[in-house]
Amino acid sequence: MAMNRRQMMGLALLVSALLALAWPTSAQERKQPGAAKRPSRASTWVAIKGGSFLMGSNAELDEKPVRRVTVQAFEITRSEVTNAQYKRCLRAGACRAPEWAEEENDRNLKTGKDFHYKGFTGSKQPVVGVTHRDALKFCRWAGGQLPTEAEWEFAARSGGKQRRYPWGDQAPTCARAVMKHGGDGCGKKRTWAVCSRAAGNTSQGLCDMAGNVSEFVMDCSPGSYVKAPTDGSAWTRGACSSRRLRGGAWSSISTTLRATARDGLSRGNRGRDVGFRCTRSTVGKAGIRWVPIPGGTFKMGSIKGRPDERPVHQVKVGSFFMTKSEITVAQYRACNRAGICSLPKTVSYNNWSKKGRDRHPINGVDWKQARAFCAWAEGRLPSEAEWEYAARSGGKDRQFPWGDEQGTCARAVTDEPGTQGPSGETDGCGEDRTWPVCSKPAGNTSQGLCDMAGNVWEWVEDCWHRDYTGAPTDGKAWNTGCHSHYRINRGGSWNYPAKNMRATRRDHNSATLKSSDVGFRCAK
Repeated sequence: MAMNRRQMMGLALLVSALLALAWPTSAQERKQPGAAKRPSRASTWVAIKGGSFLMGSNAELDEKPVRRVTVQAFEITRSEVTNAQYKRCLRAGACRAPEWAEEENDRNLKTGKDFHYKGFTGSKQPVVGVTHRDALKFCRWAGGQLPTEAEWEFAARSGGKQRRYPWGDQAPTCARAVMKHGGDGCGKKRTWAVCSRAAGNTSQGLCDMAGNVSEFVMDCSPGSYVKAPTDGSAWTRGACSSRRLRGGAWSSISTTLRATARDGLSRGNRGRDVGFRCTRSTVGKAGIRWVPIPGGTFKMGSIKGRPDERPVHQVKVGSFFMTKSEITVAQYRACNRAGICSLPKTVSYNNWSKKGRDRHPINGVDWKQARAFCAWAEGRLPSEAEWEYAARSGGKDRQFPWGDEQGTCARAVTDEPGTQGPSGETDGCGEDRTWPVCSKPAGNTSQGLCDMAGNVWEWVEDCWHRDYTGAPTDGKAWNTGCHSHYRINRGGSWNYPAKNMRATRRDHNSATLKSSDVGFRCAK
């Protein structure tokens, strides 16, 4: 029988109420020590340094042959994705409901009960009842992807160490993993809240890489590693009718919790013992290394500085990424070869045409050329607020990236008296030029950004204003009411004294300037 409008509205309200009851809203996840907060929708991410390792083992046929695999640096979510995290994606319209929350699922909405998934829907429990495609959609919404099988094993073995389990070689028990020991799920017959077994964490602090739920990875499920990639990429050859699972689950015995153990699931299938976590590469085009900068509020400017650094004003900056170093000659050359970036100016002090300068910062580029490169690298120029916030190690009250100690050649490539080189000049710490990027690690920010003081001035997105009167407070670039066509430079350079390297110091030049002491870095 057809329903009238009022009946349809009533049914819709009933559906919403049942979903709300089935899927409780969680409190904000607690911050975990030792993990980097990442600008993403997937909670806490952990940086994993790249490296080479021996992947596989001789324990099972599908783990052979053991071979050396090289994995690039990446980040991975500290925990398996939780119901609360997945719910945010569902609300955004980017994810499909898991099986136990589907509107057409007879097991819940028609009866108001779901015995099959009873006990699995807590906000801090890993999401289950999702397919490989559902997992991939979430990770993409969160700004990442599913890990490759090589990335997963490298992380589960604490950076590729020769160990059987994430914690070492000791046999699994319920002290370290949610597993089949004293009954499924350590007697609870279900999953536990993520990160409930800290003793089973990896050296980098990843939780539940053994047990709780088996985890989808990107790869297909061939029977062995014969002809498998050795560059850390996903193996997705052929029809790919099934996908790999890793890590074992609450219903798994100890042998399937090994870091090298492999399982699989047919495409489109799902269950109560399968979930996932996400990864994201920190290496972009041309080998660019992106560093996450957690957002926050800080006081921008300085009452002790020049008039254009005033008034000091509070700014709220959202989370973002910034390139670890100033963009290098080699990186800019890749953009030029791609037909995107035009040639820099070539004069005596510019690096473009000099042999052996691939790792030096690109200079001799104007503001538009800097913007073109950043767009090619899937980023943009940082706003002036983002730049200062990052240079002050997340908005800390300090004069320089490293603190309040005056800048010297121990921390920055600058013009320091008494450092004359063969040419008799003190510019560039006696070298009379730039240095390779990241040559002065003692001057890095707390987040690891290099050369935020010295080497080359850096273009930012903002145009120049005489001071901060009327400046935005949301961290975005200030490009209204501009003073002519001038753009802001930040950070000082190799041929300027240390006083110009203060994190609040501002300079400005014509947007068409191509100078030997001006380069840039990117944000996104």
